[in-house]
Amino acid sequence: MPRPFVYVAGLIRTGSTALSEALSAPDQAVILREPRLGTNRIVLREADRAELVRLGLDPDRQLAGPRRRMSVLRAVGKGGHPSGGAGTGHWAGYAARVFRDRIARPLAGCVEQVGIKEVRHDGWEHVVSAFPDLACVAIGRDPRDVYLSHRHRVQKKGNDLPSPEAFAAEILRQFGLQRALIEATGALAIRYEDLCRDPGVLDRVRAHVQSPVEGAGSVGQFTSRQSLRQSEAALHGGDLTDQRVARWTRETDAEALAAAHAVFERLAAYSAYWGYSTEGVSPTVTT
Repeated sequence: MPRPFVYVAGLIRTGSTALSEALSAPDQAVILREPRLGTNRIVLREADRAELVRLGLDPDRQLAGPRRRMSVLRAVGKGGHPSGGAGTGHWAGYAARVFRDRIARPLAGCVEQVGIKEVRHDGWEHVVSAFPDLACVAIGRDPRDVYLSHRHRVQKKGNDLPSPEAFAAEILRQFGLQRALIEATGALAIRYEDLCRDPGVLDRVRAHVQSPVEGAGSVGQFTSRQSLRQSEAALHGGDLTDQRVARWTRETDAEALAAAHAVFERLAAYSAYWGYSTEGVSPTVTT
């Protein structure tokens, strides 16, 4: 394709969906959400699947054979665990190569740019191997807001909350993978807070990935098609807003706020890298 393959590298609840929407636009650019390519499986959200069909690509047909092969590989222990790793030997990175050959390349005649956004980065090396010239953008967010946003989502689903200790441990693990990806690809690293407050940050992102999309792209369109994300779609309403920046400073649930601070205390390395302090956000950081 004439433009780089895009890898939006976030962590959970860091604004990576909004960023991927900003880099997407009908018939210009498609950023698929969390296909989990590094774990030898290709997961397509229904909204993304519908967009591929609209563009004339039948993903079920394209991926039918490879998905059966991936399932067998996982069953016999050669395809990587679903939550980490992408197999070994000949099968290492198989999903990323399939995605390249059966999804990304066929889209070259339909749109100007293709990419993915991920919040779990196990096996990222295989994505980079399949797309050696990719352009990566990493995004971070105040860990207190990350926790509070995740807590709200989990409660809305009716699921059990992870302990602050377990939540912080997983964020730290994924941050280690994210940082390795940043260093390996020369990624542009931005913060959610700056993306929402400073229009120049999105301009720098678009320049870094050579995006054909102008303005805020399709912000809110992917989110609006998710039943549990209607409040987020309404929040942005087609643009990037700062209404969810520093939400921890407005939290009225004492228990939730205490848990958010407990998470923050366990993520010193993450906070130091991204520029978060106990008082809030340090001046703009874009690397």
